Amino acid sequence: MNLVGDEFVYYGFQSEYSQVILNIINNAKDAFLNKDISNKTIDITLFKSNNKAFITILDNAGGIPDKIISKIFEPYFTTKHPSKGTGLGLHMAQKIVNDSFKGELSVLNTDNGAKFFIKLPLQKKEENEITTYTYDYSFSSLSCRWRHHAC
Repeated sequence: MNLVGDEFVYYGFQSEYSQVILNIINNAKDAFLNKDISNKTIDITLFKSNNKAFITILDNAGGIPDKIISKIFEPYFTTKHPSKGTGLGLHMAQKIVNDSFKGELSVLNTDNGAKFFIKLPLQKKEENEITTYTYDYSFSSLSCRWRHHAC
């Protein structure tokens, strides 16, 4: 996994952010399991532009079939066996990004795989917030850190 990009702090709930990222990465992992790819790669890129934070997650697992790419965010849509998935992961990821973070989650195919785009508005911390969790997007190593801030 390759992590590169800008540093920024985003205010939100740790568990929701983790759920979004893990759902996307787990779907890439499942796609790798179904294909014979020798150099499996997931690239996560972070950048800021026009008061927005962008996170892209790109894999080289061959992409999402064109006939289903428009359905992957629908509730209960799955390509997996019922014992392996409910079809709610990407639906919930999009719901969290849209509703909780007031952002956008989308996907498109590239030459080598699927590329997910997360767009989040960068906001100043609310005056009346008492406790906040921030995600430290400083990727000097493969581990990421959550920090708890009390106002």
